[in-house]
Amino acid sequence: MDLNYLHKLRQHRVKLTSRSEWDQYAKIHGLPSSYYLIKSVGSWRKVKEQLGVSTRRRVTLNQDEMKRLLHEHSNYLTTALEWDEYALKEDLPSSRTIINHFSSWKQAQESIGVKTTPRPAPKSYQKDEIISLLKEHPNSYLNQLNWNEYAKKNSLPSYKTIRKHLTFEEFINLTGKSHN
Repeated sequence: MDLNYLHKLRQHRVKLTSRSEWDQYAKIHGLPSSYYLIKSVGSWRKVKEQLGVSTRRRVTLNQDEMKRLLHEHSNYLTTALEWDEYALKEDLPSSRTIINHFSSWKQAQESIGVKTTPRPAPKSYQKDEIISLLKEHPNSYLNQLNWNEYAKKNSLPSYKTIRKHLTFEEFINLTGKSHN
């Protein structure tokens, strides 16, 4: 790769945060992938340095410091998605960092007193219920993807749940279809 081309990417440097974020951005804008950039200069860190992006390592916070930080920004500690949008703007740790620090998003919230809303437990099925459901929806299975979309719309168990209860042979006998 011509390194002069690398400098033309300078206008896009705000998106050089992580390889995965860059790859999503690059795909949309017709730019070279992180793999290609790394191959041309040797490492992701060197790519960032070439484009004038800070490569400083994040400071590791201890438990009390992390709790203080989260408490200061607790209004945004609702969902991981909302936090990540806010954290990106405010240069705060990502939800993944917080989850790694506290073992779960819920534990992070609870550690600073944020009320959490319990999720309802997923419905559990018995084998006879699965068989009945498949018999009630005999022509709905075309493949796994189509079934999962249909199941979601109709509050039915996913393909994975069905296969927990039925052998492959039982599944084929009930649906008349193969695994694909």
